[in-house]
Amino acid sequence: MKNYLYLFVLLIFCSPCFGQSGNLWSKTDDFGDGQRERAVGFTLRGRGYVSCGLDTADQVRNDLWEFDPASASWTQKASLPAVGRRNAVSFVIGDFAYVGTGVDHAAAPMGNILRDFWKYDPFSNSWSAIPDYPGGGSGGVYFATAFSIDGKGYVCGGKRAPDTYSASLYEYKPSANQWSPRASFPGGPRYQLASVVGGNKAYLGFGTDEDIHRRDWWEYHPGTNIWTQKGDFPNTGRANLVTFTINGRPHVGMGSDGGYKNDLWEYAPSNDTWIIRRNFPVSGRKYSACFVINNRAYVGLGKAATGSKRSFYVYLPYGE
Repeated sequence: MKNYLYLFVLLIFCSPCFGQSGNLWSKTDDFGDGQRERAVGFTLRGRGYVSCGLDTADQVRNDLWEFDPASASWTQKASLPAVGRRNAVSFVIGDFAYVGTGVDHAAAPMGNILRDFWKYDPFSNSWSAIPDYPGGGSGGVYFATAFSIDGKGYVCGGKRAPDTYSASLYEYKPSANQWSPRASFPGGPRYQLASVVGGNKAYLGFGTDEDIHRRDWWEYHPGTNIWTQKGDFPNTGRANLVTFTINGRPHVGMGSDGGYKNDLWEYAPSNDTWIIRRNFPVSGRKYSACFVINNRAYVGLGKAATGSKRSFYVYLPYGE
């Protein structure tokens, strides 16, 4: 009788494990150049990349590192041919990555807010300049967010000065090599926003204007240039999140609401709902970098309560 009871209890506790796959994190190789925060991450040709950011000596960087998932190893590539920077943005169009904006000092009031933008060619391991980003007015912008859809890149929001924020959205069209203004973000001027793509639409929100951490969520349709407000994020408002898309499914998480968060959420555009996923496996972080390779998200670097980090973790999504 005791044996049957034990088997019954075991089946009850283990039954959720059967038929469920994915939604798991695992450790991968640490970043190849020490602790860093406020860097950008992107994916090209099945490799991950990290560029720029702030190191533990409070030096802004302009280097570029490539991650090979097959060997879980990092290789240094050609540095950005411009000043080092933090809180820049990046997006990918086809086989090329685009990196720009940011600020060139650990302390923004002592540095220059940047507007230059650069195209990286992984085949030749070289960079070339494209037109400056115009969304910062006569100056630049940092703490903006960026995404790409249908062969075009977009940059939205950001900080222009200590108390000046942007709601501007600009589109970059590589065939014309030019930027064009689009409908401004309707949530108002702010910085440290998050953006993520799902299908042929982008989703933007969160961020702060130094007074309030936001949790609103907006859908942007590039074809119609129309914004639609969606359901608010069901947890605390925050800034400096990580975002990624796997199999067309947007994910957001981590960041700061005044503290350090380690949660992960999936957003379902089909019914405008949020689904909690497995937490990042170590302490909360903000200013992290990420890229997606073979339907796995690689998340690392950033700042935790104990300081800057160099570790990277891999997320296998639910249902894989």
